[in-house]
Amino acid sequence: MMSKTLLSVKSLIIISSFLLFSCQQEETIKKDGPKKKPTVFEKLDKNYAEAIKRQKKASRWHDGFQQVLPLSIIGPVFEHPESARHDAFKLLDLSLKKISGSPQVLDSQFDKGFVKRFKSINYKRFSLDGPLVDHVTAVFAHARRSEVALNSIFDAKRTQGMEMAVGFDEEAIKENKLRLIGYKTVKEDGLDRNSTYFEINGGDWPKNRKDQLSLIFRSLSAAIALSIPEYASVDRKLILDTTRSHFITEYDGGLTYGHIYNNREKVLELERRNKLAEVDKEKVIINTVSAQDLAVSASGEYIAYTNKHKFKSKVWIGSATDFEEKEKISEQSVWDAWTRKLFFLKDDSLILLDSNGIRRYQPNNRKWRYQVKTDEYIDADIDKNGRILVAASENQLHVYSLTNGKKIKAYEL
Repeated sequence: MMSKTLLSVKSLIIISSFLLFSCQQEETIKKDGPKKKPTVFEKLDKNYAEAIKRQKKASRWHDGFQQVLPLSIIGPVFEHPESARHDAFKLLDLSLKKISGSPQVLDSQFDKGFVKRFKSINYKRFSLDGPLVDHVTAVFAHARRSEVALNSIFDAKRTQGMEMAVGFDEEAIKENKLRLIGYKTVKEDGLDRNSTYFEINGGDWPKNRKDQLSLIFRSLSAAIALSIPEYASVDRKLILDTTRSHFITEYDGGLTYGHIYNNREKVLELERRNKLAEVDKEKVIINTVSAQDLAVSASGEYIAYTNKHKFKSKVWIGSATDFEEKEKISEQSVWDAWTRKLFFLKDDSLILLDSNGIRRYQPNNRKWRYQVKTDEYIDADIDKNGRILVAASENQLHVYSLTNGKKIKAYEL
Protein backbone atom coordinates (compact mmCIF):
# COMPACT_ATOMS: atom_id res chain seq x y z
CA MET A 1 0.00 0.00 0.00
CA MET A 2 2.86 2.29 0.97
CA SER A 3 4.60 1.64 -2.35
CA LYS A 4 1.39 2.40 -4.24
CA THR A 5 1.02 5.66 -2.30
CA LEU A 6 4.64 6.59 -3.01
CA LEU A 7 4.10 5.80 -6.71
CA SER A 8 0.99 8.01 -6.74
CA VAL A 9 2.89 10.84 -5.04
CA LYS A 10 5.78 10.51 -7.50
CA SER A 11 3.35 10.48 -10.41
CA LEU A 12 1.62 13.56 -9.00
CA ILE A 13 4.97 15.36 -8.63
CA ILE A 14 5.95 14.51 -12.23
CA ILE A 15 2.57 15.61 -13.60
CA SER A 16 2.63 18.79 -11.50
CA SER A 17 6.17 19.58 -12.66
CA PHE A 18 5.18 19.00 -16.28
CA LEU A 19 2.11 21.25 -15.95
CA LEU A 20 4.16 23.93 -14.17
CA PHE A 21 6.85 23.76 -16.87
CA SER A 22 4.18 23.94 -19.59
CA CYS A 23 2.57 26.98 -17.97
CA GLN A 24 5.95 28.72 -17.62
CA GLN A 25 6.78 27.92 -21.22
CA GLU A 26 3.39 29.21 -22.37
CA GLU A 27 3.94 32.44 -20.44
CA THR A 28 7.38 32.78 -22.04
CA ILE A 29 5.95 32.21 -25.54
CA LYS A 30 3.18 34.73 -24.89
CA LYS A 31 5.71 37.19 -23.53
CA ASP A 32 8.39 36.76 -26.20
CA GLY A 33 6.04 35.97 -29.06
CA PRO A 34 6.26 33.00 -31.48
CA LYS A 35 9.77 31.88 -32.39
CA LYS A 36 10.86 32.72 -35.92
CA LYS A 37 11.82 29.85 -38.19
CA PRO A 38 15.53 29.96 -39.00
CA THR A 39 16.34 31.12 -42.51
CA VAL A 40 18.19 28.97 -45.01
CA PHE A 41 21.36 30.92 -44.35
CA GLU A 42 21.05 30.52 -40.57
CA LYS A 43 20.67 26.77 -41.08
CA LEU A 44 23.73 26.67 -43.31
CA ASP A 45 25.75 28.75 -40.83
CA LYS A 46 24.78 26.40 -38.00
CA ASN A 47 25.55 23.27 -40.03
CA TYR A 48 28.85 24.69 -41.18
CA ALA A 49 29.87 25.62 -37.61
CA GLU A 50 29.11 22.05 -36.51
CA ALA A 51 31.14 20.67 -39.41
CA ILE A 52 34.15 22.80 -38.47
CA LYS A 53 34.04 21.31 -34.96
CA ARG A 54 34.10 17.81 -36.43
CA GLN A 55 37.07 18.42 -38.72
CA LYS A 56 39.53 16.79 -36.31
CA LYS A 57 37.43 13.63 -36.31
CA ALA A 58 36.97 13.44 -40.10
CA SER A 59 38.79 10.84 -42.18
CA ARG A 60 41.07 12.45 -44.78
CA TRP A 61 41.31 11.42 -48.41
CA HIS A 62 44.87 12.59 -48.88
CA ASP A 63 46.27 15.61 -47.03
CA GLY A 64 46.61 14.91 -43.32
CA PHE A 65 45.72 11.21 -43.60
CA GLN A 66 46.55 8.99 -40.63
CA GLN A 67 46.41 5.49 -42.12
CA VAL A 68 47.52 3.97 -45.43
CA LEU A 69 44.40 2.37 -46.93
CA PRO A 70 43.43 0.30 -49.97
CA LEU A 71 41.59 2.17 -52.74
CA SER A 72 38.83 0.59 -54.86
CA ILE A 73 37.84 2.41 -58.08
CA ILE A 74 34.56 1.52 -59.82
CA GLY A 75 34.20 2.57 -63.45
CA PRO A 76 33.66 3.68 -66.05
CA VAL A 77 30.15 4.37 -64.71
CA PHE A 78 27.55 4.95 -67.44
CA GLU A 79 23.77 5.11 -67.80
CA HIS A 80 23.06 4.28 -71.44
CA PRO A 81 24.53 1.23 -73.25
CA GLU A 82 25.62 3.29 -76.28
CA SER A 83 27.98 5.28 -74.03
CA ALA A 84 30.11 2.16 -73.62
CA ARG A 85 30.95 2.39 -77.32
CA HIS A 86 32.34 5.93 -77.08
CA ASP A 87 36.12 6.51 -77.23
CA ALA A 88 35.92 8.30 -73.87
CA PHE A 89 34.68 5.09 -72.25
CA LYS A 90 37.40 2.95 -73.84
CA LEU A 91 40.19 5.37 -72.89
CA LEU A 92 38.89 5.78 -69.33
CA ASP A 93 38.79 1.98 -69.00
CA LEU A 94 42.36 1.79 -70.35
CA SER A 95 43.58 4.47 -67.89
CA LEU A 96 41.94 2.73 -64.92
CA LYS A 97 43.65 -0.55 -65.87
CA LYS A 98 47.00 1.26 -66.17
CA ILE A 99 46.69 2.97 -62.76
CA SER A 100 45.56 -0.19 -60.96
CA GLY A 101 48.28 -2.29 -62.61
CA SER A 102 51.06 0.29 -62.08
CA PRO A 103 49.99 2.79 -59.37
CA GLN A 104 53.39 4.48 -59.49
CA VAL A 105 52.36 6.22 -62.75
CA LEU A 106 50.44 8.67 -60.53
CA ASP A 107 53.77 9.96 -59.22
CA SER A 108 54.41 11.36 -62.71
CA GLN A 109 51.42 13.67 -62.25
CA PHE A 110 52.07 14.68 -58.64
CA ASP A 111 54.87 14.81 -56.08
CA LYS A 112 57.06 11.75 -55.83
CA GLY A 113 55.63 9.42 -53.22
CA PHE A 114 52.03 10.50 -53.84
CA VAL A 115 51.01 6.89 -54.45
CA LYS A 116 52.24 5.84 -50.97
CA ARG A 117 48.91 7.14 -49.68
CA PHE A 118 47.30 3.97 -51.04
CA LYS A 119 48.03 0.49 -49.76
CA SER A 120 46.79 -0.82 -53.12
CA ILE A 121 44.58 0.31 -56.01
CA ASN A 122 41.92 -2.14 -57.14
CA TYR A 123 39.91 -1.48 -60.33
CA LYS A 124 36.33 -2.84 -60.39
CA ARG A 125 34.78 -2.68 -63.85
CA PHE A 126 31.18 -1.41 -63.89
CA SER A 127 28.43 -2.94 -66.05
CA LEU A 128 24.68 -2.38 -66.20
CA ASP A 129 23.96 -6.04 -65.39
CA GLY A 130 26.77 -6.46 -62.84
CA PRO A 131 26.71 -6.77 -59.02
CA LEU A 132 27.77 -3.13 -58.47
CA VAL A 133 24.92 -1.44 -60.33
CA ASP A 134 22.49 -1.19 -57.37
CA HIS A 135 25.13 0.22 -55.05
CA VAL A 136 26.43 2.80 -57.55
CA THR A 137 22.90 3.82 -58.61
CA ALA A 138 21.89 4.40 -54.96
CA VAL A 139 24.95 6.58 -54.35
CA PHE A 140 24.47 8.70 -57.48
CA ALA A 141 20.79 9.18 -56.60
CA HIS A 142 21.90 10.94 -53.37
CA ALA A 143 25.14 12.42 -54.69
CA ARG A 144 23.90 16.01 -54.99
CA ARG A 145 21.96 16.03 -51.73
CA SER A 146 24.31 15.99 -48.75
CA GLU A 147 27.49 14.38 -47.52
CA VAL A 148 25.48 13.01 -44.61
CA ALA A 149 23.22 11.11 -47.03
CA LEU A 150 26.26 9.74 -48.84
CA ASN A 151 27.90 8.67 -45.59
CA SER A 152 24.77 6.80 -44.50
CA ILE A 153 24.77 4.69 -47.69
CA PHE A 154 28.39 3.65 -47.24
CA ASP A 155 27.96 3.05 -43.50
CA ALA A 156 24.95 0.79 -44.17
CA LYS A 157 27.10 -1.28 -46.53
CA ARG A 158 30.04 -1.07 -44.09
CA THR A 159 32.37 0.10 -46.83
CA GLN A 160 35.92 0.13 -45.49
CA GLY A 161 39.03 1.97 -46.63
CA MET A 162 38.71 4.20 -49.68
CA GLU A 163 36.23 3.86 -52.54
CA MET A 164 35.49 6.00 -55.55
CA ALA A 165 33.44 5.66 -58.72
CA VAL A 166 34.10 7.61 -61.90
CA GLY A 167 32.41 8.07 -65.26
CA PHE A 168 31.99 10.79 -67.88
CA ASP A 169 29.07 13.17 -68.31
CA GLU A 170 27.19 11.70 -71.28
CA GLU A 171 25.52 15.01 -72.22
CA ALA A 172 28.80 16.96 -72.12
CA ILE A 173 30.60 14.48 -74.37
CA LYS A 174 27.88 14.95 -77.00
CA GLU A 175 28.98 18.60 -77.11
CA ASN A 176 32.63 17.52 -77.38
CA LYS A 177 33.42 18.43 -73.76
CA LEU A 178 35.01 16.11 -71.21
CA ARG A 179 33.57 16.21 -67.70
CA LEU A 180 34.37 13.39 -65.29
CA ILE A 181 31.80 12.82 -62.54
CA GLY A 182 31.77 10.52 -59.54
CA TYR A 183 31.93 10.08 -55.78
CA LYS A 184 34.60 9.38 -53.15
CA THR A 185 34.41 8.02 -49.60
CA VAL A 186 37.05 7.31 -46.95
CA LYS A 187 36.83 5.69 -43.52
CA GLU A 188 39.90 5.60 -41.28
CA ASP A 189 39.78 3.53 -38.09
CA GLY A 190 38.62 5.60 -35.12
CA LEU A 191 37.54 8.54 -37.32
CA ASP A 192 34.26 9.59 -38.92
CA ARG A 193 33.54 8.72 -42.54
CA ASN A 194 33.94 11.50 -45.11
CA SER A 195 32.31 11.41 -48.57
CA THR A 196 31.66 13.74 -51.49
CA TYR A 197 30.42 14.00 -55.09
CA PHE A 198 32.84 15.53 -57.60
CA GLU A 199 33.04 16.93 -61.12
CA ILE A 200 36.29 17.42 -63.07
CA ASN A 201 35.99 19.67 -66.14
CA GLY A 202 38.64 18.59 -68.66
CA GLY A 203 37.62 21.06 -71.38
CA ASP A 204 37.35 20.45 -75.12
CA TRP A 205 37.48 16.84 -76.31
CA PRO A 206 40.54 16.55 -78.63
CA LYS A 207 40.31 15.20 -82.16
CA ASN A 208 43.26 12.81 -82.11
CA ARG A 209 43.50 9.70 -79.94
CA LYS A 210 46.85 10.56 -78.32
CA ASP A 211 45.55 13.87 -76.94
CA GLN A 212 42.28 12.20 -75.90
CA LEU A 213 44.17 9.61 -73.84
CA SER A 214 46.35 12.31 -72.27
CA LEU A 215 43.29 14.38 -71.29
CA ILE A 216 41.48 11.36 -69.82
CA PHE A 217 44.52 10.27 -67.82
CA ARG A 218 45.22 13.76 -66.43
CA SER A 219 41.55 14.31 -65.50
CA LEU A 220 41.34 10.88 -63.85
CA SER A 221 44.54 11.55 -61.90
CA ALA A 222 43.08 14.85 -60.69
CA ALA A 223 39.89 13.05 -59.59
CA ILE A 224 41.94 10.53 -57.58
CA ALA A 225 43.98 13.29 -55.93
CA LEU A 226 41.06 15.63 -55.22
CA SER A 227 40.61 16.21 -51.49
CA ILE A 228 37.23 15.78 -49.78
CA PRO A 229 35.92 18.99 -48.13
CA GLU A 230 35.56 18.65 -44.36
CA TYR A 231 32.09 20.15 -43.98
CA ALA A 232 30.13 16.92 -43.97
CA SER A 233 27.03 18.28 -42.22
CA VAL A 234 26.26 20.93 -44.85
CA ASP A 235 23.23 19.99 -46.95
CA ARG A 236 24.48 20.07 -50.55
CA LYS A 237 20.96 20.07 -52.02
CA LEU A 238 20.07 23.09 -49.88
CA ILE A 239 23.15 24.87 -51.21
CA LEU A 240 22.33 24.05 -54.83
CA ASP A 241 18.69 25.09 -54.45
CA THR A 242 19.36 28.36 -52.68
CA THR A 243 22.75 29.64 -53.79
CA ARG A 244 23.53 27.78 -57.00
CA SER A 245 27.10 28.68 -58.00
CA HIS A 246 27.44 31.28 -55.26
CA PHE A 247 28.57 28.72 -52.66
CA ILE A 248 32.36 28.94 -52.82
CA THR A 249 34.86 26.41 -51.48
CA GLU A 250 38.46 27.31 -50.81
CA TYR A 251 41.38 25.09 -49.79
CA ASP A 252 43.98 26.66 -47.52
CA GLY A 253 46.49 25.30 -45.01
CA GLY A 254 45.15 21.74 -45.12
CA LEU A 255 41.55 22.86 -44.49
CA THR A 256 38.62 23.32 -46.87
CA TYR A 257 36.43 26.36 -46.27
CA GLY A 258 32.94 27.02 -47.63
CA HIS A 259 31.10 30.35 -47.66
CA ILE A 260 28.32 32.18 -49.48
CA TYR A 261 29.55 35.01 -51.66
CA ASN A 262 26.46 36.94 -52.75
CA ASN A 263 23.50 38.64 -51.13
CA ARG A 264 20.77 36.19 -52.13
CA GLU A 265 18.03 38.83 -52.22
CA LYS A 266 20.01 40.85 -54.76
CA VAL A 267 20.68 37.73 -56.81
CA LEU A 268 16.97 36.84 -56.82
CA GLU A 269 15.98 40.38 -57.82
CA LEU A 270 18.51 40.35 -60.66
CA GLU A 271 17.25 36.95 -61.81
CA ARG A 272 13.66 38.22 -61.71
CA ARG A 273 14.50 41.25 -63.84
CA ASN A 274 16.49 39.19 -66.32
CA LYS A 275 13.69 36.65 -66.59
CA LEU A 276 11.09 39.34 -67.22
CA ALA A 277 13.28 40.84 -69.91
CA GLU A 278 13.79 37.41 -71.46
CA VAL A 279 10.05 36.66 -71.43
CA ASP A 280 9.21 39.91 -73.20
CA LYS A 281 11.94 39.39 -75.79
CA GLU A 282 10.81 35.81 -76.37
CA LYS A 283 7.23 36.91 -76.92
CA VAL A 284 8.29 39.44 -79.56
CA ILE A 285 10.69 37.06 -81.29
CA ILE A 286 8.13 34.25 -81.40
CA ASN A 287 5.69 36.54 -83.18
CA THR A 288 8.10 38.27 -85.58
CA VAL A 289 8.64 35.70 -88.29
CA SER A 290 10.50 37.32 -91.25
CA ALA A 291 10.56 40.70 -89.45
CA GLN A 292 11.73 43.67 -91.52
CA ASP A 293 11.76 46.33 -88.79
CA LEU A 294 10.84 46.72 -85.12
CA ALA A 295 10.28 49.80 -82.97
CA VAL A 296 9.59 50.48 -79.28
CA SER A 297 7.75 53.60 -78.13
CA ALA A 298 9.59 56.16 -75.97
CA SER A 299 7.15 55.54 -73.11
CA GLY A 300 7.94 51.82 -73.24
CA GLU A 301 4.23 51.04 -73.59
CA TYR A 302 4.12 49.78 -77.19
CA ILE A 303 6.08 47.56 -79.54
CA ALA A 304 5.47 47.49 -83.30
CA TYR A 305 6.99 45.37 -86.04
CA THR A 306 6.55 44.78 -89.72
CA ASN A 307 7.15 41.56 -91.63
CA LYS A 308 6.93 40.16 -95.11
CA HIS A 309 5.55 36.64 -95.21
CA LYS A 310 3.92 34.69 -98.05
CA PHE A 311 3.86 37.80 -100.30
CA LYS A 312 2.04 39.85 -97.65
CA SER A 313 3.39 42.89 -95.85
CA LYS A 314 1.90 43.14 -92.34
CA VAL A 315 2.29 45.57 -89.45
CA TRP A 316 1.56 44.59 -85.83
CA ILE A 317 1.38 46.73 -82.70
CA GLY A 318 1.02 45.53 -79.12
CA SER A 319 1.75 45.98 -75.44
CA ALA A 320 5.46 45.99 -74.56
CA THR A 321 4.73 44.14 -71.30
CA ASP A 322 2.50 41.48 -72.84
CA PHE A 323 2.87 41.09 -76.56
CA GLU A 324 0.00 38.61 -76.65
CA GLU A 325 -2.12 41.78 -76.59
CA LYS A 326 -1.21 42.68 -80.17
CA GLU A 327 -3.25 43.64 -83.21
CA LYS A 328 -2.61 43.74 -86.94
CA ILE A 329 -3.08 47.30 -88.17
CA SER A 330 -2.00 46.86 -91.77
CA GLU A 331 -1.87 44.16 -94.44
CA GLN A 332 -1.13 44.65 -98.12
CA SER A 333 0.21 42.65 -101.03
CA VAL A 334 3.93 43.15 -101.56
CA TRP A 335 3.18 43.53 -105.29
CA ASP A 336 1.30 46.75 -104.47
CA ALA A 337 3.31 48.16 -101.56
CA TRP A 338 5.09 47.10 -98.39
CA THR A 339 6.06 48.77 -95.11
CA ARG A 340 9.77 49.53 -95.08
CA LYS A 341 10.35 51.28 -91.71
CA LEU A 342 8.58 52.12 -88.43
CA PHE A 343 9.06 55.12 -86.11
CA PHE A 344 7.35 56.01 -82.81
CA LEU A 345 6.85 59.71 -82.04
CA LYS A 346 6.94 61.18 -78.54
CA ASP A 347 3.16 60.93 -78.18
CA ASP A 348 3.38 57.16 -78.94
CA SER A 349 1.82 57.58 -82.38
CA LEU A 350 3.37 55.30 -85.00
CA ILE A 351 4.80 56.42 -88.35
CA LEU A 352 4.81 53.81 -91.12
CA LEU A 353 7.07 54.47 -94.10
CA ASP A 354 5.71 52.36 -96.96
CA SER A 355 7.38 51.76 -100.28
CA ASN A 356 4.92 54.27 -101.75
CA GLY A 357 3.55 56.32 -98.85
CA ILE A 358 3.61 57.66 -95.27
CA ARG A 359 0.99 56.78 -92.65
CA ARG A 360 0.45 57.83 -89.03
CA TYR A 361 -1.41 55.56 -86.59
CA GLN A 362 -2.76 56.57 -83.15
CA PRO A 363 -2.68 53.45 -80.85
CA ASN A 364 -4.58 55.22 -78.04
CA ASN A 365 -7.78 55.44 -80.14
CA ARG A 366 -6.83 52.86 -82.82
CA LYS A 367 -7.30 55.33 -85.67
CA TRP A 368 -5.28 56.50 -88.66
CA ARG A 369 -4.44 60.19 -88.48
CA TYR A 370 -3.37 60.34 -92.13
CA GLN A 371 -2.32 58.14 -95.08
CA VAL A 372 -0.37 59.93 -97.83
CA LYS A 373 0.85 58.51 -101.16
CA THR A 374 4.49 59.29 -102.04
CA ASP A 375 7.24 58.27 -104.45
CA GLU A 376 9.30 55.14 -103.74
CA TYR A 377 12.20 55.63 -101.31
CA ILE A 378 15.39 53.78 -100.52
CA ASP A 379 15.68 54.88 -96.88
CA ALA A 380 14.32 57.43 -94.39
CA ASP A 381 14.70 58.83 -90.88
CA ILE A 382 12.99 61.31 -88.57
CA ASP A 383 14.48 64.24 -86.65
CA LYS A 384 15.03 63.99 -82.88
CA ASN A 385 11.98 66.16 -82.16
CA GLY A 386 9.71 63.97 -84.28
CA ARG A 387 8.52 66.83 -86.48
CA ILE A 388 9.88 65.98 -89.92
CA LEU A 389 10.72 62.89 -91.93
CA VAL A 390 13.56 62.90 -94.49
CA ALA A 391 13.29 60.25 -97.21
CA ALA A 392 15.92 59.45 -99.83
CA SER A 393 15.22 58.28 -103.36
CA GLU A 394 17.88 57.56 -105.99
CA ASN A 395 18.65 61.22 -106.76
CA GLN A 396 16.55 63.31 -104.33
CA LEU A 397 15.92 64.03 -100.64
CA HIS A 398 12.29 64.68 -99.68
CA VAL A 399 11.26 66.38 -96.43
CA TYR A 400 7.77 65.69 -95.00
CA SER A 401 5.85 67.19 -92.07
CA LEU A 402 4.91 64.45 -89.60
CA THR A 403 2.03 66.60 -88.34
CA ASN A 404 -0.01 66.17 -91.53
CA GLY A 405 2.17 64.02 -93.84
CA LYS A 406 2.57 66.77 -96.47
CA LYS A 407 5.79 67.31 -98.44
CA ILE A 408 7.70 70.42 -97.34
CA LYS A 409 10.62 70.41 -99.77
CA ALA A 410 12.73 68.30 -102.17
CA TYR A 411 16.50 68.51 -102.73
CA GLU A 412 18.42 67.28 -105.75
CA LEU A 413 21.41 65.03 -104.95
